Amino acid sequence: MNVSHKIKKGRIVFVLFVFLVLITALIARAGWLQMVEGNELKSAALAQQTRDTLISPRRGNIYDRNKKELAVSIQYYTISACPENMHKLKQDIEGIASMLSQILKTDESEILKKLKKKDSQYQMIKRKVDKEVTEKIKAWIKEKKVQGLNFDEEPKRYYPAGRLAAHVIGFTNFENQGITGIEQAMDKYLKGKPGKILSEVDAGGQGVMPGESKVIDVKDGSNVVLTIDEVIQDIADKALSEAISQYKVVNGGTAIVMDPRTGEILAMVSKPDFDLNNPSGAPEGVNKAKWKGTSENEVNFLWNSIWRNKTLAEPYEPGSTFKTITAAIGIEEGLVTPETTVNDFTFRLTPNSPKIDCHLPNRHGVESFRLSMYRSCNPVYAKLSQDIGIDKFYGYMRAFGFYDKTGLDISEESLGIFQQKPTNLDMAVASFGQRFTINPLQLITAYSAVANGGKLLKPHIVKEITDQDGNIIERTEPELVRNVLSRQTCNTLMDILLGVVTDPNGTGGKAYVKGYGVAGKTGTAETTKNINRLGLPDVAKQFNVAWSAPIDYKDTERYVASFAGMAPADNPVISILVTLDYPNMIQHTGGVVAAPVAGKIIEETLEYLGVERKYTERDKKLIPKEYMVPDVRNMDIEKAAAELKKSKLEFIKEDLGDVNNTKVISQYPRPGTVVRENSFVTLYMYKTDNPVMVKVPNLSKKTVLEAINALNDIGLNIKVNGEGFAVSQSVLPGKEVQKGYEIGVNFETDSNIQD
Repeated sequence: MNVSHKIKKGRIVFVLFVFLVLITALIARAGWLQMVEGNELKSAALAQQTRDTLISPRRGNIYDRNKKELAVSIQYYTISACPENMHKLKQDIEGIASMLSQILKTDESEILKKLKKKDSQYQMIKRKVDKEVTEKIKAWIKEKKVQGLNFDEEPKRYYPAGRLAAHVIGFTNFENQGITGIEQAMDKYLKGKPGKILSEVDAGGQGVMPGESKVIDVKDGSNVVLTIDEVIQDIADKALSEAISQYKVVNGGTAIVMDPRTGEILAMVSKPDFDLNNPSGAPEGVNKAKWKGTSENEVNFLWNSIWRNKTLAEPYEPGSTFKTITAAIGIEEGLVTPETTVNDFTFRLTPNSPKIDCHLPNRHGVESFRLSMYRSCNPVYAKLSQDIGIDKFYGYMRAFGFYDKTGLDISEESLGIFQQKPTNLDMAVASFGQRFTINPLQLITAYSAVANGGKLLKPHIVKEITDQDGNIIERTEPELVRNVLSRQTCNTLMDILLGVVTDPNGTGGKAYVKGYGVAGKTGTAETTKNINRLGLPDVAKQFNVAWSAPIDYKDTERYVASFAGMAPADNPVISILVTLDYPNMIQHTGGVVAAPVAGKIIEETLEYLGVERKYTERDKKLIPKEYMVPDVRNMDIEKAAAELKKSKLEFIKEDLGDVNNTKVISQYPRPGTVVRENSFVTLYMYKTDNPVMVKVPNLSKKTVLEAINALNDIGLNIKVNGEGFAVSQSVLPGKEVQKGYEIGVNFETDSNIQD
């Protein structure tokens, strides 16, 4: 008994000892866990016991300079499911899948496949669902007492203006992250910081204490206000689009409008463009039947063509627009004045060197430096470059910023190509804008320095950043990079460039605007197909994208036509650059195709800005006096004639030979019509439903006076546009119109103009 008792006691002691050892070990382990791994395990436990609901921040808006919305965020929803809970709660999986597919218009089998994943706590059903559809689903689940579906708010980006300023604004990806343009460059300001709702859940993922949630506040994104003016952007966009269509431009073009006083960009257009609300949509020219917009090749095609901002990412040879820079150097260094005698004779560095000729070799002969700019004579600038010298010439090119990125807020800028060790021949050709490349923004920045008196300003496109209440967080101020020219040089150069547009010898006459002195220079640079200058069909072929647009596309004889300038010349408020990449027609020069685009943009922009016109004597001569046609019906012919005479108008009497009827029954043009001085009004002395008709003559190549006489002789009126010789008319020759009808006729000066 004692032995047995001892044995039992020993066993008890042993069990107690083991129990104590285990308890001690557990306590030690717990202490170690608490002291050493406590934070990690606490986080793990919290993650297991809570369900995070992410609160997406509202992405900031993008505005134009007048606070017009260019990019906004609209609330959408992500619909997700917790299949694990649905199965535990014995939900009707098939019925839920069927109803969701009907409302969401998605594949029922795909939804069912996700809902059947019993062990999954999260399956995304659909993203970017609008509020109306979401409310319909919520009403259905409330009615049917469906559990396990979640609705998370998320913003979707919307662009009210569609294609307008597409390359400037840029767009976001599926995660609402900016990937191009301002959306990408200013993403850190626009995106904000997400918030969270941390809710406790049990092992099955169900909430255990409703209302006991921890909220991490969301921080909405800031707004970005651009220097872009939506109205000026639209003016430039429409003018460029019309030119691309009219001149059959293959590779699109660019238009930039800048305020030279501040460096603010008022408009930046790059064509071709795209719809910001559907950036992967089928571009013009591709085979739409084969286009999906999602393949690797298609996306690469978009990145390398349609989405590419040509104003920044496509350096080009500036051609004769660069003569302005060469002239500026020559004037600044005291090597030439406007009246310096020069000549356009063939230039060679050595007897064996390539010859440099004017576009019309030796036609101009001896002339003033001023006229050489008007006529755009290459040899004059090649010779001047040799007087300047390589070090000084390329030193000025660096000073003008051609070797550096401008530092624009958008990060897509590409630098051009220069010879690392330029020779005298390289410099001679560079003097008129060839054998090197720069981007369009660099050139307009340099022109703006000429316009503002010699200050190279850093261009910018972001005006300010504001919070959601409109309070300014950051503001961009004008930034001087360096002084590059004296004001005297700039004034002299501005006077020369004004003549390029206003003088009959100038190549820029098509940019002329009455009342607004436009100063500028034309340019035409021949390019070839190479890796840096691939056209749209080339890029499509490179990425195996089906191209359907029929076009006679050459590997050589591709030209970039351009016009760079500023206005008004006496006090510039805008600088402008227009480029057209490969106009596929005989008349492909900057003076013919780019200058009129620039003139149109300048006129409409200055009118919009309220800049007062200042008419020169030449302007006044070109402004026709116009009068309103008075109502002379039911008047005697003598009285009607007197009334028309008061309004400086002539008349033609139609009476069918009935001299007894002296009352005017009807007239054409109708009362209230505004017509040119000395226009004809046809007076009908009888009631008729068949007015007198006449055939429109062919006015081609007639002078203004000849055209006026040709039309007036048969009782037609004229609306004169331009000077020189008739190149087009509003009504085709041979077509019949009513006597008294006004024919619009466009006139142009002698266009043996190459630049």
